[in-house]
Amino acid sequence: SSGINAEWPLRPGGNLTCADCAKKKPTWASLNLGVLICIECSGIHRGLGVQLSQVRSLTLDALSEDQIELLRSVGNAAANAIYEAELDAEKNLTNHVERKDFICRKYSDLTFTSSKYHDIVLESSK
Repeated sequence: SSGINAEWPLRPGGNLTCADCAKKKPTWASLNLGVLICIECSGIHRGLGVQLSQVRSLTLDALSEDQIELLRSVGNAAANAIYEAELDAEKNLTNHVERKDFICRKYSDLTFTSSKYHDIVLESSK
């Protein structure tokens, strides 16, 4: 199948905004993380490597039914409840450097992930 219209029914579960910077109407996804992200954050996710984030466009790439269902079932709210469980301040990502630092700390270093989730997150990234 071809790309999906960016207004497709993936919007519940916090998917109205980017999982990382809260920009409205994200049109990219990290398939293995189960989150929707904006184009700016997608470039940073690509830099993390496919072992951490498998990035696809919602409008340009063909997604399988299983990939679509994963995005529907996880969603930004549920993923952020894990990856941002210990985020103690409001995200204020005003430039690329801050955004890249935050995303690396969030997914690579697991800085904001509660220790009770570390084993689960690390196991799922294998």
